[in-house]
Amino acid sequence: MRAIGIERFGGPAELGLLDLPRSRPGFGEVLLRVVAAGVDPLDAALCQGRLRTAAEPAFPLVPGWQAAGVIESIGEGTAGVRRGERVVACTFDETTHRGCYAEHVVLSETRVARMPTRFLYEEAAAVPLPGLLALAALGDLELLRVASVVVWDPPWSVGPFAIGLARAAGATVRAVAAEAIHDHAVALGAAAVVPDAGQAAQLGGVDLVVGSLGDMDLGRALELVRPGGVVATTDLTAVARPGVRHVALEGQCPQLGRLVDLVERHGLRPRVARIFDLAAASEAHRALASAPLVGSLVLQL
Repeated sequence: MRAIGIERFGGPAELGLLDLPRSRPGFGEVLLRVVAAGVDPLDAALCQGRLRTAAEPAFPLVPGWQAAGVIESIGEGTAGVRRGERVVACTFDETTHRGCYAEHVVLSETRVARMPTRFLYEEAAAVPLPGLLALAALGDLELLRVASVVVWDPPWSVGPFAIGLARAAGATVRAVAAEAIHDHAVALGAAAVVPDAGQAAQLGGVDLVVGSLGDMDLGRALELVRPGGVVATTDLTAVARPGVRHVALEGQCPQLGRLVDLVERHGLRPRVARIFDLAAASEAHRALASAPLVGSLVLQL
């Protein structure tokens, strides 16, 4: 099968086309035919060697932790899925890595959920990682006891889901976003927007600040929260300090079904900025560094 992967850690230039054998699903597993794969900053961090899983990745390494596609076959012991079902998938695993920059991927049935109704595959592929991270950052929405949330750099990655889910929980949401994407942040639901970290103090006195990998000024973010407030960051390299909660994907993939339900219930829909062919994955990774980026990047198979 066709796949995109790396033979060594590095930048976008290291991504190349691979011809890999197709695996068969084992007990409790499914074989997913990938139609679209979401491209996330976590993918780039993994390829660059900045994000290591509990088990050292073996080369060639196939990145990609989110996808949408069709279940092509199922292994023994599967109960909640069926062949031909359209699903979204979260392939993140803290002990192994089965990337979905590939025509097929084998994964546990606990890591797939029905695709949101009326979503295109390209839209659905952009839901799992940012949605699950936003859900983890906000905690249990039914128990969310915060009146105000600041989302840092909202139009990209975690931001749109964090804004939508926080508003659904009754919080007032404000944002830090570049001037070029100010209007989009407002369209997402931010009640107020400032353009940069230097002016973020205007948003001070909030209960929770949510920020994406590499986008947030942690020191400034901590200045925004009132005593007892929290900064939830997906940047796992951020220095641990009081008031900072690191948000990781470990254990989050089984929440995918719940996320899909929330996405549909509250009318959340990701914006897809660009769609690339699988063979253009290196170009997609270069686009990750472009600014400002409004919406998600997706590979089409």
